[in-house]
Amino acid sequence: MCDNDPVKITPSWQAPLYLLTACFTGLTLLFLNSNGCHNNTAVKLQDMALSNVIFPETCSMATGAKMAISSTVFFGLAAVTSFCGVKATKVDVAMHESSAGLDEPLNP
Repeated sequence: MCDNDPVKITPSWQAPLYLLTACFTGLTLLFLNSNGCHNNTAVKLQDMALSNVIFPETCSMATGAKMAISSTVFFGLAAVTSFCGVKATKVDVAMHESSAGLDEPLNP
């Protein structure tokens, strides 16, 4: 596909979406400090019903939680750089529109 426009427009919806994703992945990490992880009555009831299956009493940070932390950081960085990219694109478009016609020769 041939594109004669030198300015590539970054979609403005990407930055808020990255920020929203970073917030929600960060909120999933709050589960580690909730009552779902500490003093969970459902686990105690299930331990009584299934005596051969043992569940831990509390949650701990395993590989998945560490990956969630890193994805939260990377989605946050993607949001910041996407906000900067949208701002830079708007500046480039404004400069390109203000200099319209100046790249053509004055004498035909």
